Amino acid sequence: MQVSGFVKFNQNIALIATTNDFIAANEGGGGPWSKVAGNPTLQPRESNNFDWAFEYYFDGEGYVSAALFYKDLVNWTRQNDQIIDFTNDSTADGANYFIPGFHDRIANADGNFNDDSGAPYAIGDCIAPPDLGRFSSFEDGNQGSVSGLEFRV
Repeated sequence: MQVSGFVKFNQNIALIATTNDFIAANEGGGGPWSKVAGNPTLQPRESNNFDWAFEYYFDGEGYVSAALFYKDLVNWTRQNDQIIDFTNDSTADGANYFIPGFHDRIANADGNFNDDSGAPYAIGDCIAPPDLGRFSSFEDGNQGSVSGLEFRV
């Protein structure tokens, strides 16, 4: 339920040298950008529960028990991941997190882009990071039930 959040940029050249197509195909993974934010509007987790148990204790030796339970999950939170553009963040009024000269890199060695093309880059090339990355937050809405029977000896 925290109000705060953060944007993270991984300085690893292999992550910077990816493309938007690669990140989109991997559902926001594999790139240098990520963002996590809390959700202060989350409702409390709720469940309606029923538990019934029978226990029989032996004279100083142990016990046997059987329990029946049912849990109706009324409101449970779930993680919501989406791909966003870190140069025009729609979840933060169009914020642009890219800082030229800080987020881009001048290659200090030859290499290949970390995507399906494997296109080469050379020493001295300016490599700009992809615009896309993963945004994670939490939202209300999961429902379901759990039931079962337990035996202990």
